[in-house]
Amino acid sequence: MKKIYKNYPEYDRELSEHYGSTNHCTVIALAVAFCLSTGKAYNACKIAGSRKDWKGIGYFEWHKLIKSVAKRFNYKLEKIEGLAGRTLTQVMRELSNKDTYIININGHTCAYRKGILEDWTNPKYSGRRSMPRHKVNSITRVYK
Repeated sequence: MKKIYKNYPEYDRELSEHYGSTNHCTVIALAVAFCLSTGKAYNACKIAGSRKDWKGIGYFEWHKLIKSVAKRFNYKLEKIEGLAGRTLTQVMRELSNKDTYIININGHTCAYRKGILEDWTNPKYSGRRSMPRHKVNSITRVYK
């Protein structure tokens, strides 16, 4: 399977234009973390039955979903301990710039791949001056 490396704006545009989707942070995080096409990530969330159009996906359903996708595409998951409760900026300083992570924040999910936060919260994509100060709930490392 060919690996797909797109950035947040590319996934966001495709989901908005081709699928009419909003609130798709989980779809983008899944696509980025597992190097999937937009369609494969979107359909994986749909097939899981827990993501409806224009709505997100629940925390526990999300964890079941990433476990099944990891198994299907031969990836391994490792829960990172000791960083929960810190802000996104603090966590990003601690994570390796060579790995891929899925970061859960209260009601939001984002992917951190090779030192770049692939999410609208990244000032590079949002035009904001700084990172939001949301507290991180959990971090999962994704690797082969």
